[in-house]
Amino acid sequence: MIYIYTDIITPRIEYVCHILFNIILQTEFQLCLPSKQINSNQNAVINYSTQNILNALNIPCSGILSETNIRKNFDLSHLIQSFPIIDTTEFSQNQIKHDLFAICFCLLSEYEHYANPIFDKHGRYDEKSYIHSNELKKTPFVHEVAEAFWTAMQNKNPNLFRQQRSFDFEYTFDLDAPWEYLHKSWSINALGWIKDALYLKRERWMRRFKTLLHIQKDAFDTYDFIFQHVPKEKLVF
Repeated sequence: MIYIYTDIITPRIEYVCHILFNIILQTEFQLCLPSKQINSNQNAVINYSTQNILNALNIPCSGILSETNIRKNFDLSHLIQSFPIIDTTEFSQNQIKHDLFAICFCLLSEYEHYANPIFDKHGRYDEKSYIHSNELKKTPFVHEVAEAFWTAMQNKNPNLFRQQRSFDFEYTFDLDAPWEYLHKSWSINALGWIKDALYLKRERWMRRFKTLLHIQKDAFDTYDFIFQHVPKEKLVF
């Protein structure tokens, strides 16, 4: 269990912690008010409050997660003092410079678009925001923060447990036209023959003729190849 001290428990802090710890890290967390006594020497503790908690990982609180309103003309640079945002030295010293919870919340909710909505000529959000200009969306920042938390917390409590992620997959094939000529009515193929003849498409005319007489394989018939390379239990048409 990871314990997180906060001065006030709000939906915003609950949301961002749920994403970081439950969804990404697959581990448990508990939000605590400073009045709750926890042995920070034997437990993994994050201090997001204004109180002094010994041996806890201290993260400054910018106040955004305690609010219910949206700050006007806000941009993410207000929270980011310098790069790199994730500094392993800060984690080892238990003193984080940036409000990582608030930064993750702003990225996950795209808070900046609510606070300062700027649209292009098509009515879409303009990509001139701080998020896009600094290419934060091109890196898995929230996942990197989560993993940095996990490393720091596991150093404090090696007995911490997280569920290992697993995945599965299926191959899907969207077949608009499963056959070029086979399994179609003779009227459709007859009209196709006439059309090919009128437009002097001799190669197509011959291909249709040979396919229908089973002299050559239908051009769209790749099913033997698919079944040979894809397990049937993973196959969806």
